[in-house]
Amino acid sequence: MKLIFYVFLVLPIFGAEYKQISTIREISENIDIDTLVIFDINETLIMPDDCFLRATQSAKKYRISLEKSFDTNSDIYKNLLRKAWSNTSIKLIEEDMALFIKELKIRKIPMIALTGRFEEIEGMGEYTHDQLNSIGIDFSDAFREQSRFLISGVVPIDRVQPSFNQGVIFASDQKKGPVLSAFLDQIESFPKKIVVIDNRKSCLESIQTEL
Repeated sequence: MKLIFYVFLVLPIFGAEYKQISTIREISENIDIDTLVIFDINETLIMPDDCFLRATQSAKKYRISLEKSFDTNSDIYKNLLRKAWSNTSIKLIEEDMALFIKELKIRKIPMIALTGRFEEIEGMGEYTHDQLNSIGIDFSDAFREQSRFLISGVVPIDRVQPSFNQGVIFASDQKKGPVLSAFLDQIESFPKKIVVIDNRKSCLESIQTEL
């Protein structure tokens, strides 16, 4: 199954721009060794078989109704979410997505993932990595010298701090722009170009505001 992705490009000469693509390989022309490539996970790299976890209107309505019944910061809700993810199977949005990422690695293109998931939900961080590894995707080569830490430049919401773990930024349901900006400042990384791939344009608009 293919979706329309939104791509946000930060270019040193032409400024920032958006593109819509129907296949991930369309970003190739905008990438070189000085580019940091950032992938969203849900509905961009992978899609869960569980309809409850998909980014559809019907699933969103169901989750909203569920959230009215639970405190979303409670252990009960977090465990429910964790179990939903850990018990569902997943599939790649595009069949050759993993191969494309491996090709970028061969070209020594730096890559990370940026997801809205909560690492602090018990087992969610480890499960996210296991989930990606099961379909041949691994971002752990990124910034190995600082492989795991809390992102301190963001004010935590409900005492939940965004984090970085083995190539994946867990935004913990915060806006991705401030989280990414704080991450880059914290590791003192200032890439010449950034390419962000996400299925939600609102996430990219948040990043544009910060960068």
